[in-house]
Amino acid sequence: VEDNTVNVVYNGSSAAITVAGNVAKYLTVSVSGAHVDIAQSEDLAEEITYTLSGSSSDGEFYMSGSYKATVELNGLTLTNKTPVKSGAAVHIQNGKRIKVKVMDGTTNTLVDCADGSQKGAFYVKGHPEISGKGTLIVNGNVKHAIKSGEYMTVKDATLVVKSAAGDGINCGQYFLMESGVLDISGVEDDGIQCDIDDTEVGSTGETADHEDEDSGNIYLEGGQITINTAGIAAKGVKSEGDLIVKGGVIDITTTGNGKWDEEDVKTKAAACLGSDAKVVISGGTLTLTSTGAGGKGINCDAAFELSGGDVTIVTKGALYYHNGTTENTNYTGNTDNVNSDYYSSSKGVKADGAITISGGKISVATAGKNAEGIESKTSILISDGEVTVNSYDDGIN
Repeated sequence: VEDNTVNVVYNGSSAAITVAGNVAKYLTVSVSGAHVDIAQSEDLAEEITYTLSGSSSDGEFYMSGSYKATVELNGLTLTNKTPVKSGAAVHIQNGKRIKVKVMDGTTNTLVDCADGSQKGAFYVKGHPEISGKGTLIVNGNVKHAIKSGEYMTVKDATLVVKSAAGDGINCGQYFLMESGVLDISGVEDDGIQCDIDDTEVGSTGETADHEDEDSGNIYLEGGQITINTAGIAAKGVKSEGDLIVKGGVIDITTTGNGKWDEEDVKTKAAACLGSDAKVVISGGTLTLTSTGAGGKGINCDAAFELSGGDVTIVTKGALYYHNGTTENTNYTGNTDNVNSDYYSSSKGVKADGAITISGGKISVATAGKNAEGIESKTSILISDGEVTVNSYDDGIN
């Protein structure tokens, strides 16, 4: 057996575990049927590679430790039906860097327990770096499909989220997709959501090589992304920090209607790209479609900047109205004397900050009462590029 390795093979109602002799005394291994629990002692400050394979309709993999590790998914099909340790199919209770290798040419499927309290079907306390040229399929029955406590990166791998009671992917600090395929559907909330981890300290902003970064930023730099969300006021991609698109082929569709936000006391709507800060696009091909009442293509609380890429936005939703008591998903009345917090119209781009277009192509088509093309609450500067707008209401506001 190769040093620093653990091999777990699932076979129906059982699991066979092989542990390398040089690390055996530092690991506590517990097995109940196909439910595997491995704890690494703090006395061993070395990286261990855990390879998971086989199939079980009632099993789990739970690993805890305090040193970075590698988890290889090598043709694993795992459903957690009656949890022993966690409701997740794979639960990594380790706050360090976890390399997740989806082994080349393999298909891996994870399903969590429908009666558990877990945060995700695939949960990592620390920061997972997902790579490889295999496929990982995840179904989240209770909350998110994939959940990480800290940042998450994706390179080369194919990730397929088929269902989630919450977000498809939920993480903290930042999310980075360099390459690969990401296909998210069947989710009841956002496709991808990233939050600032330390809310008391606040955002670090983008750092050099993302070292010690806690920004809530989402970076989409390459690969192929397809997201379909049907949740009420759900976002295809949602960042608490900046949302930065540099490349890739991105196709996002939202179909959910708006909703009344009790906390903010106003209506909120779905959006293909949503950011609590700014949205910056410098490359890539984006197709953004929103069909629910009040839905947006791009919605950000700060600036929107376009310097490259090809962006096509279509919004078809009707005017959404809610005053805290009464809801109308196809409001046709006059809104001149209605509090603006009570309604949400579909828009191609809506930015609370400045809009700057200095290159690239953007095409916007809107339908539905009050639907507008490109709107800023402060200023709009178009100095280059190609802009096409076909709107029901204002083209540029």
